[in-house]
Amino acid sequence: MVARSIDGRALRRAGVREHGPLGLADLVMGLMGALGSAAGGMVLGAWGFVALNALGAAFVLGPLAAAWLLRPTPGARTIEPLTP
Repeated sequence: MVARSIDGRALRRAGVREHGPLGLADLVMGLMGALGSAAGGMVLGAWGFVALNALGAAFVLGPLAAAWLLRPTPGARTIEPLTP
């Protein structure tokens, strides 16, 4: 499989309307990356690597723990026998 890229001229010829959501997604991703980088730099400058790592772990492990605790328990569903 050959990877292909779309250059700017093709986008101009195809029209902006078809690729508008892609550009918006790129913009939002870039802004979130910039925001995360700025916040990480401020935390690192103020409190150091320990706080930055703890905050990163909380952002990863917090939702994972919430999903684990709120998952449906296996075997909670009862199967009723079929009556002929």
